[in-house]
Amino acid sequence: MATSLAGGVLDRQNADGLILALVSLQQWTPFYWEQDRFGMLVPLLTNALDDPFATLAAQHALTSFFGLMAFFGLSRFALGRGGPWFAAGAFSATAYAVTHPSNDTLFYYLSTIQPSGTSLALAAGALVAWREDAKPTAARVAVGSALALLAIWVNVAAAVFLLVTLLADRALHRGASAPSWAAEGATLASLGAIELAMVSSPYGTNYGPLSPEEWPAAAAAFLSSAASGYLGAGLGLALLAGAFVSTALAWRSELPWRRPLAIGAGAVAYLCAFAVLAWTEGNARYALLPFAALTAAVSIIPLQSLHSRTRRGVIEVLATVALITTMMLRFGPPEPERSRRELHERFGAATPELLASGVSHLFGDYWHVWPAVFHTNWVLHDLGRPQSAFGVTFRSNPTRAQWEGTLDCDTRVAILGPLPVDWVRSRRVLEGGRLEVLEEGREMNLAIVRCADAGDEPVR
Repeated sequence: MATSLAGGVLDRQNADGLILALVSLQQWTPFYWEQDRFGMLVPLLTNALDDPFATLAAQHALTSFFGLMAFFGLSRFALGRGGPWFAAGAFSATAYAVTHPSNDTLFYYLSTIQPSGTSLALAAGALVAWREDAKPTAARVAVGSALALLAIWVNVAAAVFLLVTLLADRALHRGASAPSWAAEGATLASLGAIELAMVSSPYGTNYGPLSPEEWPAAAAAFLSSAASGYLGAGLGLALLAGAFVSTALAWRSELPWRRPLAIGAGAVAYLCAFAVLAWTEGNARYALLPFAALTAAVSIIPLQSLHSRTRRGVIEVLATVALITTMMLRFGPPEPERSRRELHERFGAATPELLASGVSHLFGDYWHVWPAVFHTNWVLHDLGRPQSAFGVTFRSNPTRAQWEGTLDCDTRVAILGPLPVDWVRSRRVLEGGRLEVLEEGREMNLAIVRCADAGDEPVR
């Protein structure tokens, strides 16, 4: 969790991640603004905070915690409460962090930008609750069902990983006492509940697959992009080596191989499903969850073999120290002041002019507007003034009720990014008025505008 305040971490945020902070600060919605795929659990947990920086840091702490705990949860599912699951979790998390292609891609897994780590941790918790005991109690079934519901809400595609992992685990343990079908039923029920919530959203997504003739090309493009952007040579070789070593060790011994294989099956199914879905459009970021699950799967058997030759306490300490050291080397130690300074430097270029001009509505390019809204409200909070800056761009409809009533021809608005001044008129929120430029900003293509008199010519 210390990565949330490590130097060089939070400044990697962009508009996609900053919107989660604004969901807490301005308008919480069940799903990410103007879509129906990612549930807003993390913003709900930070909803009581009103400090933008504290909200962002707390959210990143939560997603980092979930992302790392996913490895421990999967190891616990595979090895049981009596096995060396803690050391295996630390070992697999370290392997994932060490071999990741870059700090930026590792940040994507740990940060608020993608829900991969959070949903994987919740799914792993559900697997533990359901399958750790041969005959789980009603309380464990209920806890597992609640965690599955949260996992699928946070990331609807987690249902694929959960369902395939459960079915593979059942098939691989065919000779043993068969578990009840409660887990599979709860997964399907959770998926159905989330699908109903998604249907009620005005921002529908086409979750259907591409036509079969498009599958080979789409899968090749997706997997190639995922391998080059989010796998890299280091993690790819580590997965291959881990799979080879795990197979060799399991072949020659009685080490537990069935559940690591079930985890791998769930990860591969998730990867294949995303490769042929229409809405992913080859976006390799969706490979983060299966790559993390595969890393856990191929790390468990080698760690179990090593553990059988080493004192338990020793290997747990070594694995934990290795994980902490790796994260410090990747991102540095916790430095709250450095994080604040870097965020100010990255997102605060236009803030002085916005505050001096009395602007409350920020129009323009998505990637410019939301960082400026976040930073302006952060500075206003630190000054003890109301947080009154609102974005008017893509994903601003959920806050429309808060800003639309205060927007008229006497309102100064800012246009950020590479857009023409009368782009504002295309948003249909300054109806009937021409626009005049009150001042041209020096930063971020900033212009402060308002309506001109009806007889005046607009300034372009």
